[in-house]
Amino acid sequence: MTPQQETLWTIIQALLLGLIPVLIAAVSALARLLWVKWRGEISTDELDYLERVAAQAVLYAEQVYRDADGETKKEAAIRAVQTKLDARGIHIDLQQIVAAIEAAVYDELALARAE
Repeated sequence: MTPQQETLWTIIQALLLGLIPVLIAAVSALARLLWVKWRGEISTDELDYLERVAAQAVLYAEQVYRDADGETKKEAAIRAVQTKLDARGIHIDLQQIVAAIEAAVYDELALARAE
């Protein structure tokens, strides 16, 4: 292998290793959302609204807190989702909100990679 190929291979390995935790978290979040829906804890309409609001909150947090760390962005997204849910009188537990946000982050990463 040439030095350039070795460097490229090292970069690819690092990227793949960095994506594994993100993929695991996203699959876990999606599984949680599906489990919640299947168990009927929230209605389909509420779940659809939660997914839309979570996607909007992720974009909001990425724009407003561009230079912040991931935890700060996550907290901002949680607050944004909770505010929207409260305004509609929808009560969803924090774990479900976090799962929806993690799923939305995964969707955003998938879209970014596809472009």
